[in-house]
Amino acid sequence: MPVRIKTLALLAFVLIGQLASTSPVRAGTSSEITDCSIENQTPSISLGAEARYVVHLFGGNGSYSISFAYGDGWTDSASVTGPQATFAHWFQTTGTFTQTAYVRSAGSSATCTAQTVVW
Repeated sequence: MPVRIKTLALLAFVLIGQLASTSPVRAGTSSEITDCSIENQTPSISLGAEARYVVHLFGGNGSYSISFAYGDGWTDSASVTGPQATFAHWFQTTGTFTQTAYVRSAGSSATCTAQTVVW
């Protein structure tokens, strides 16, 4: 074999080896950006009633760490391996409160908000 053909064959062998060792990117891996939204099931409630929230989760790797602040000084947290997490709260005073979900998954994070009026 001439030297040029041997060089091309060696180069092809190296490239094929590189392609074979590269891991494919799959849905739900750390390459997907984490995102969230809050479904506020009780946007306006009377004092003493149960406020309910569903945090919808997207991206990441399907395993999420959530810190949920109700806006009145109280917080909850959850670790889930699914597309949503539910939270419930009883406000102790009237007013307008902003709920914030801080979500982490696969090296990225997201923040989403909602608002509840308590009368």
